[in-house]
Amino acid sequence: MFESNQKYRGENATDSERMKAVAINRQKFYDTFLFLVLYGVLWLILGGGKGWWFGAAVILLATLLSLRLGFSLLIFRPIHLPRFVLFYLRELLTAGWQVAYTACHPRKSVAPGWVIMDLKTRSDQTHMLLATFVCLLPGTLTSRVHRGKMHIHLLDVEQPWRPTVEELETHLMALLGERK
Repeated sequence: MFESNQKYRGENATDSERMKAVAINRQKFYDTFLFLVLYGVLWLILGGGKGWWFGAAVILLATLLSLRLGFSLLIFRPIHLPRFVLFYLRELLTAGWQVAYTACHPRKSVAPGWVIMDLKTRSDQTHMLLATFVCLLPGTLTSRVHRGKMHIHLLDVEQPWRPTVEELETHLMALLGERK
């Protein structure tokens, strides 16, 4: 299941290379364990606790496939989760209210348009999550994240959108343990 890393097994390997190999193997073991637990819990929930012989085979195959495809679970810092959830719910309700108000008042002028925002984070996982969470906010649509820039369509570009997206990015970086 784990690939042996021949480069780090030789007698000429430095301590740094050995430590890196141990860290890689530890991460693979951790990912394997988490995938087994995740798929086991999913089988328990979806299968109603029945068919464990078949379930064990499916869980093992799904875990091996996940590892082979190079998937890694997002590890987050639970201490930052409440702050993120409260911030996001507040912004979700505020944006929903603004879109509803705009829809109910047709004479209110809006200025739809595209904006490009430079991102602080360099992590592809954070980019993906940020784009997803921005899309879930009413009045916004993320179309592309490329080379550290996110392309967003806004219902009204004259609204203060940038502080919200920057704060959302900061919260996600803290939640995922990424440094600024």
